[in-house]
Amino acid sequence: MLKNNRFIVLHIIKKMKKKSWFWIWSILIAVTILSSCKKEPLDEIDPEGRVHGPVAYYTFDNETAEDLSIHGYDGSLINNPEFITDTPNGSGKAIFFRAVEKQYLNIPYDLFEGLTKYSILFWIKDFRDGFIFSGMGAETYRGDNYPQLICADGLFAFSASGFPFYIGASVFSYGATAIQDGQWHFLGITCSRKGVLYNGAQWTIKLYVDGRLADTTTEDALSPAQPITKFQFGGNGNGMHNISTNVTATNLKIDNIRVYDRELSAKDVKTLYDSER
Repeated sequence: MLKNNRFIVLHIIKKMKKKSWFWIWSILIAVTILSSCKKEPLDEIDPEGRVHGPVAYYTFDNETAEDLSIHGYDGSLINNPEFITDTPNGSGKAIFFRAVEKQYLNIPYDLFEGLTKYSILFWIKDFRDGFIFSGMGAETYRGDNYPQLICADGLFAFSASGFPFYIGASVFSYGATAIQDGQWHFLGITCSRKGVLYNGAQWTIKLYVDGRLADTTTEDALSPAQPITKFQFGGNGNGMHNISTNVTATNLKIDNIRVYDRELSAKDVKTLYDSER
C-alpha cells in the first residue's frame, strides 16, 4: 500500500504542467496521499462498542513480533518459536513456544511505566504449570519481576507489584485446569491500583476467561513498582524463580496479545472476545 501510494505521488509530479491551478491541486493530492502512508492508530470496535487502540498489539500473522499499534514496541522471538495455522478463529497465524527449546517472546520495553491501571489480554492453548508472562527488572532480585502471570499447582497466580506467588502474589481461585482442554481460550487480566502507597494501597485484579469475569482478587501495593527493561511471554523469567520454586517454562500456544494503559470494562473484554472467536 505504501509503495503504491508513493508511485502515485511520483506519477502526479511527472505529469505536472505549468498552470498554477494544476500545481496547487497536485500538491494537495500529494500531501494527502503521503499522510496516508503513516502508520495509523489501531482503533478497535467503536462506534459505541468502545475499546479503542491498545498500547501494544501482536497478532503474529506476518510471522514476526511486530507491534501493530502506533507505538512501535516491536518484540523479538528467541530461539525460533514456530508459527502455526492453528488459531482461535482459523485465520492468520499463532505462535508455539516449546519449553525444551527455551523459546519465548521478548519485548524490550516497559509497557507499564507509571501506570496505576492496565490490561493484558491474549488467546492461550496447550499450557501446563509454568510462566505465562513476566516483566523483567534490571536487577536479578525476584521482586523486580512484574507484572507476572504463572500457572502453579493448577492455579493462576498474578503479581502487579513483583511478588512471586509464594510470598504475596494474588492466587486466583479459578482453576487453570478448567481451560487445559486442548482448546483455545481468551484470557484477560485487568489491574487497578487505589489508595496511598505505604498506607494501605491495593491493586484490584480481575481475571476474565472467554469474555466472562472468572475471579477478582487483591494485592497489597507496598511500594512503587520498579521500572522493567523487558516483558516476556513464555520462557522461565530468566531463571529467577527456578531455585525457590518448581515453576519454570511451559509449552505454550499464544495469539493476539494486547496491552492497554487502562482497565478495560467487562463489556470491552466481551466485545474483544466476540470479535475473534
